[in-house]
Amino acid sequence: MASGNLIKPKGFIADVSIEADVLALFEYAISEMDGINVLINNAGIGGFAKLVDATTADFQKLWKINVRGLVMAGRATAQYFIIQDSGHIIKIGSTAAQLGFAQGSAYVTSKFAVSELTECWRTELRSPNVRVMRINPNEVLTDFSTKLGMPQQNKDGKLNLGQIAHKIEAMLGMANVGFTPDAAV
Repeated sequence: MASGNLIKPKGFIADVSIEADVLALFEYAISEMDGINVLINNAGIGGFAKLVDATTADFQKLWKINVRGLVMAGRATAQYFIIQDSGHIIKIGSTAAQLGFAQGSAYVTSKFAVSELTECWRTELRSPNVRVMRINPNEVLTDFSTKLGMPQQNKDGKLNLGQIAHKIEAMLGMANVGFTPDAAV
């Protein structure tokens, strides 16, 4: 590709748990890109503790980012997409929402909320021509585990970010008459 065709990346720092930041990010994206047609709800954190050791603050912090932030971004984007009569919302869930595991109460329930919010939004927004889809990856090679003090094991058996991006590209590439509502990778 010739250097004149490269897209220059743009950046904006926002905390998805703060509504003013989410709205500022949304406005920045619209102004910098002359509109938007895709939202990828990917912001999230993890945290693991036994039920008897988990604090209410642990749950609130995780849910504030993984669920509340997703809702605020989704609401702002849906309002925009309804007016333009098109758009795509892709949420990054987790297979943890379907399986659960010991010490995962806060994380698993936040990802279960992502799954069920997807179902609600899909029904609500299909009529104004907005496709709502979800990807449920298994383990992905990121610094997620190491930030929680857990070493990455079996690196060859984990997904990489390029594989997730490929799945997103495939979902967005379908004609608007249909779509992949849910994909586990």
